[in-house]
Amino acid sequence: MDVKECVTCNDAKPLGEFPKHRRVCKKCVSKRESARRKDRLSSGELTYSDIRLAATARDLGLTPAEYREARNKPCAVCGKPSPKERTNVGYPHPETGRYVATVCKECSTGFGFFGHDPDRLRRALKLLT
Repeated sequence: MDVKECVTCNDAKPLGEFPKHRRVCKKCVSKRESARRKDRLSSGELTYSDIRLAATARDLGLTPAEYREARNKPCAVCGKPSPKERTNVGYPHPETGRYVATVCKECSTGFGFFGHDPDRLRRALKLLT
């Protein structure tokens, strides 16, 4: 069995304990990343979630604060309140990409099944009425 010595903890470990082409074992990499994450949070640095939220808000033509507020609104289609575990999403206009309304996951999925085509939605509505 081939072993390799970790340059951080100096333990000899099997090759499976190391990421490919790395000299630091997976356990030490995990500890280091965890410490870096804690340092970033305590220093007030932006997290990945903050960066992703800001990018989505920018794509919809909103500020991050406006987008956070919009995600907590009830669905514009069915009226369901935003669930705590999964917030509603800002729905972009199909042509402009700008924010139109806040919709829940189910209604957003429904739009997708209809190909975001208003004519298809109207024809489906005629079947229901």
